[in-house]
Amino acid sequence: MKKRLLTAAALAAGLTFGLSACSDSDVIPEPLEKNALALEDVIDRLQEDPGGDPLAQTLAAIVLTRDMPAHKDERRANLSREALSQHRYDAACAAALAMSDTDRRDGTLAEVVHAASAQCRNLPWAAFAALKIGKEGMAEGLRREVVRRWQDCEKQ
Repeated sequence: MKKRLLTAAALAAGLTFGLSACSDSDVIPEPLEKNALALEDVIDRLQEDPGGDPLAQTLAAIVLTRDMPAHKDERRANLSREALSQHRYDAACAAALAMSDTDRRDGTLAEVVHAASAQCRNLPWAAFAALKIGKEGMAEGLRREVVRRWQDCEKQ
């Protein structure tokens, strides 16, 4: 009887340790997630009123063209890369989210995650992009990357 209890206790401890080791590893910390979700308004404003912003105006112009969806997505991908080179994560995310090809959108959002993760102050944009990725396997890996960066930034 003692042997069974010890075995059961060991299994329970192992299961608890195993679950705690793999759970929450790709869950964006609440403060970061809150900041990331607030960025949705920034994206909406950029798309609704481009004003004098050249990147937003280019995004709006792409919508109005009669190009095929694949060509529009190519232009949006180029716009996203240009926005990333200017550290304009708002425009990069807006361009990516406007894409019709989900694989291409996810790939472009992954580029945003990598670029925004480089500096702690841009982590909300990395988290936002990671939360918008549809491919679950890809999203989990990128969320883990964001969480690791968050933890590194918290130590600084």
